[in-house]
Parts: sequence; structure tokens; C-alpha cells
Amino acid sequence: MLNGLKKELGHSLGKEVKITLVDKNSFHFRKVLLFKSVVEEADLKVPLKRYCTDGMEFIKGEAIACNYSEKEIEIKLEDERIRTVQYDYLVLALGSVIQEISSTLGGTTLRSVKTALDVRQKLLSLIELAKTEENKEIRRERLRIAIVGGGITGIETSAEICVWFKEEVQKAGINPVEVEVILFDSKEHLLHGVPVKVSERLTYELSKIGIQFMSKTRVMKFEKGQLLCANGITYAAGECVWTPGVKVNTIIQTFHLPLSSGNQILNTNLKINIKEPSFFFRGRASGHA
Repeated sequence: MLNGLKKELGHSLGKEVKITLVDKNSFHFRKVLLFKSVVEEADLKVPLKRYCTDGMEFIKGEAIACNYSEKEIEIKLEDERIRTVQYDYLVLALGSVIQEISSTLGGTTLRSVKTALDVRQKLLSLIELAKTEENKEIRRERLRIAIVGGGITGIETSAEICVWFKEEVQKAGINPVEVEVILFDSKEHLLHGVPVKVSERLTYELSKIGIQFMSKTRVMKFEKGQLLCANGITYAAGECVWTPGVKVNTIIQTFHLPLSSGNQILNTNLKINIKEPSFFFRGRASGHA
């Protein structure tokens, strides 16, 4: 978005126009690429100052309140001081947070670089176990990986893991055809909401690299190498990776905006005193009444 603004504002930036970027972190964490850390060393942190050229200021702090009538926001800085910043136009781009899966359900939720590295180590350990396993069926079970969640994160994670895991298995002297990656989702099609033809083509492309899609299958738990599903069926697997996707950042609740039950801003019939041309929001927090 910042790059788009810089392009649009052109020579006005730094003269008639100033952009202030506020974030409690000094970097942007590219959570949508978290799956990369499973298969390779990936730097997912982008310093925010990289975006701040002439006419742009970065404030490290957390926005805690907004006075819409006075067009100003309050920011809590690192030293706990409160700084008030006035604006002509306010853009709320609060990002999203990864949904949590209870640890009691077993497996690993892909929610941080640490958990991504944990998945990698578990998969490499499975290869070591498979190398010494003479029983072909048990070996295949150890090389069977379950990915739970058919959204974009689950799709990309399953694809990356499948290709990488087969390569690592082959390096260990095991036939990569023994690797199975199964993508589970409770819905009938991948990427719920897209045209069915698109979903079907995606399912086909995934199958070409060895990923099986199990639709309308809700995984309840992963315990002792077994996936327990709501339909009563169990699947043996070496590891289960949960990719539950993201949800709206709950910090949106502090701005006293009309919200839906899913914390989305209702952008029709706003019941607060906001002059619409000066207030914008984008991302998962935007919604419709």
C-alpha cells in the first residue's frame, strides 16, 4: 500500500504531503510466507524503515485511541509515553493474526518461525526412522504427512512440504513414491468461495505433485500417530500440521467502531462521527452491514 501511495503522490510527497507509519514492531512479518521456513532458511521480517523515504515518518508505538472528530490518534511509545498525532486522512491497516489451535489436539500449528522449524525437524526425524524400518506399511505411515486446512496457507504449505520432503527422502535412499501428503478440509472444495472450476483445477494440479485432497473431512485430533476425524475414520500419519489461517486483529476493538461478530468494521451506516473522505480501512477488518 505504501508503495502505491508513493507512486500516486509523486513529487508532492515530502512537500504538500507527509505520510506517518505507526507500528509497535520495527518490521513487517510476512506471515503469509511462513510455510517457507519449513523447507528453507527464510527471512520473513521486512524493516519498516525500508519503506520510509523522504516525506515519510515511522513511529514505533501502538495506537491506543482515536479522536475522529479532532482527527488525531494517541500512540503509546516504547517508553510508555503517549504521543498525539494529528491527521488529515487515517488509514487503518491493522493486519491479521494467526488463529490458534489448542495444543491438546496434537500436531503442530504453523503460527511462527519456531513452529515452522519444529515441523522441519519432525519431518527429518521421520526420515531417519523410515530408513531403519523394514516393514513397508509402517514406513509409508511414517512418511505420510497430514495438512489440516484447505485455505491458501494449507495449499501452499502442502505443496512446499510435498516437494521438499520427497527430495529429502530421496537423498536418504528411500523411494520418494512412498511419501504421501494429504490435505484435509471440512468443506467440499479448496479455497471456499472461489468458482468451483478454479478449485477443481487447483485440486488437479496438487494431485500432479502427489497431494491428495480429502474434502468434507473434519479432523478432530492427532494422537499417537492417528488422525481422528469427525466421521469416525482414522488415518495413520507421521505428522499433522494445522494451517487454520488468520483472523482479524482484535486490536480493532479499541477503536470503538461498529463491528460484526467477526470483528469486521461495518462500512455502511457508520454510527460514529466520521467524515468518510478522511477515514479508510483495508484488509480483513473491512466488512459490510
